[in-house]
Amino acid sequence: VIKALTNKPQDKASIIAALGATTQGNHTLVKLVDLKNITVEDISLPIAERILHLLKNNATAKAIHQNATKRQSKQLATAVARIPTLEKLAESKPGNPIIGKALFTGMCLSCHVVGDQGTGIGPALDGSAKRDTNHLLTAILNPDVAAENAYILYRTIETSGHITEGLKTKQDKRGTSISHQGGMISYIPHRTISQQHHVGSKSFMPTGLISSMPDATIQDILAYIKTLK
Repeated sequence: VIKALTNKPQDKASIIAALGATTQGNHTLVKLVDLKNITVEDISLPIAERILHLLKNNATAKAIHQNATKRQSKQLATAVARIPTLEKLAESKPGNPIIGKALFTGMCLSCHVVGDQGTGIGPALDGSAKRDTNHLLTAILNPDVAAENAYILYRTIETSGHITEGLKTKQDKRGTSISHQGGMISYIPHRTISQQHHVGSKSFMPTGLISSMPDATIQDILAYIKTLK
């Protein structure tokens, strides 16, 4: 791993993501931070949360999680601070719903459903025209706050070390089915599962999905959502 990080620094993010998908890999990430081959800044919050879950009493794991949480909090504060401005723009200069539909279709229907379109993993967005602008923007920019209990992120950890996260769609004595963005479903047999649980109160919808988009683009998406009767 160290050799790969040295020879192909451009692949660092993908290497970290791959390591973050297993218990063994998360332990390796902590060692890499200790050895200064990577920094706490390189690790995203989802992976930092897995690391802390696996290594609760490890000082490096705590430092990784603390740093990732601070970065996420800062990003969220910036996103939420935009809401009043976006609300005023929605009233004075509404976006283009035609452009918004194209963006919405390519991005949101990989989870949500409108009418007979979409994967149907997340909640249906029909009737969104009746929701007030502040509520819609909060759900888009800060989904953890608006998350319903049925759509909280779920995690399984297998005896092999493989970690699966997504939306729990079915569970019985034989196993657990977890849905992912785009409609793919992972089935994990009960006999292979060592741990499974909801991940705090985190929404299945990723935070920051559109936070980096310019105001005009968010206005276009919002304008289309407001046409959904």
